[in-house]
Amino acid sequence: MEKPDRLYHGSTKLIEGYIEPRKALDEMSENNSQLAVYATDRFEVATGMSLTGDNWSFADFDEPDFKVLFAEEPPESDQMRYVYELSSETFERDPENKSQWISFEKVKILEMHKFRTQDLSHLWRMATKEEVDAHTPKNR
Repeated sequence: MEKPDRLYHGSTKLIEGYIEPRKALDEMSENNSQLAVYATDRFEVATGMSLTGDNWSFADFDEPDFKVLFAEEPPESDQMRYVYELSSETFERDPENKSQWISFEKVKILEMHKFRTQDLSHLWRMATKEEVDAHTPKNR
């Protein structure tokens, strides 16, 4: 797949101008815990990621009909979530995740989309105990 012109980044925060690299925390993958800007070529995946915030969650975003699974707390209702369209210029494809792209530089926001959490209920559900057990890092 060629690099698309635009990529998408989901966030719980309103950001203006540029998205700065920050240290991500993914206890299951070192590659997802770099000081970087993470983005995807799939708008729906970025929208799902905008729900996660600090809540422990997981998903298989390579699945066409993915859902974000929340392990402990669901997303708060009546909150704003944001998806940012970014230029793909400084991004490289993540070798571990075919729809994820990584940039180690700040990235200019081209466009922003706003959503209320209650309008995104089709993108998440609570995880079962079995799913939580299967996705619990050994150090958790």
